[in-house]
Amino acid sequence: MPHRGLAIRSRFDVDTQRAGECARVARLYAARPEIFTRLSWDCLVHLAAPSLSAEARRGFEARILGGERIVAH
Repeated sequence: MPHRGLAIRSRFDVDTQRAGECARVARLYAARPEIFTRLSWDCLVHLAAPSLSAEARRGFEARILGGERIVAH
């Protein structure tokens, strides 16, 4: 049986980087519509990035939940 990630990438014709981004966003925000419904895909990718500290992520999440409009640059 092929690696699950490889099968998904092949089925949907998604490159490795995009597949990783999708997985990170899904892991963090799939059950949090109060976050994912308020952000663009680019914002979600930046928010889920491994380079963003957990403290900074929580800060952004609090700002989003407080109604602030957040955009990716």
